[in-house]
Amino acid sequence: MLPETRYADADGVRIAYQDFGAGLPMLVIPGIVSNIDVMWEHECYRRVFAHGAEHMRTVMMDKRGIGLSDPFERAPTADERIADILAVLDATGLDRVAISGHSEGGLMAQIFAERHPERVEKLILSCSVVPKQVAPLADALGGPNHRTFSETLPEWMEILEGWGVDPMPAVRMMHPSRVDDEAFARWNVRYSRSAASPTQFARQLESVAALTEASSPDRIVAPTLVMHVSHDRAMGVGNGRALARLIPNATYLEVEGTDHFWITQDNWRECICLLYTSDAA
Repeated sequence: MLPETRYADADGVRIAYQDFGAGLPMLVIPGIVSNIDVMWEHECYRRVFAHGAEHMRTVMMDKRGIGLSDPFERAPTADERIADILAVLDATGLDRVAISGHSEGGLMAQIFAERHPERVEKLILSCSVVPKQVAPLADALGGPNHRTFSETLPEWMEILEGWGVDPMPAVRMMHPSRVDDEAFARWNVRYSRSAASPTQFARQLESVAALTEASSPDRIVAPTLVMHVSHDRAMGVGNGRALARLIPNATYLEVEGTDHFWITQDNWRECICLLYTSDAA
């Protein structure tokens, strides 16, 4: 059954969230775009959420301007992103939680853990992003499987140009293992439209750039697990390797695959077990 969607108030901005499952509480911050209702429609997402709900109380949110949350007129600031997380935690009555962030959500999670260590029991980052100032370290550590931002930029622009109409640029970059799955491509482009308009997606890209200026992972004190997919085309594996080196008390796990969103890989069960049941987490 689809969890009920509720709203938290972040200084007048309504932030959509769901609260489901039982066990230790975990806040999940999705990647660059999301729609917490539509996600449940596809088996790849539903199986991961259902598995997680067996082991933990999961709180999952749509960021401002995305999915079911209130829209924005400009790219949100880091302060506003943090206010959104605080609003959801306060609405659910959670004082201290594990926080799991994927991709841009992992960047938000890093900043939150830096600024509010008292609210973070542990931090879980998957296929996440390093601050702009340490990108050279990520490139140096990445090895032959790593793709630099300059290498990926033309593909991001192609995704933006075809947003909500042409599914293939996003599938090729985010879900290469599904490139021959026509049904997934059709669903994914509809999911993209439900998550953001082309203008909203462009603002999201602006927001990611701003967040990389605000992050200082070396200040994180929470026990941290960093996981990255070995051949991630969207966010090079050097990002995960660098984060694990920069964050004190961090453990690094690297899994085989090509998909930035690991939930669409065949080894999704291995990934979720590593993320949520590892002693490092």
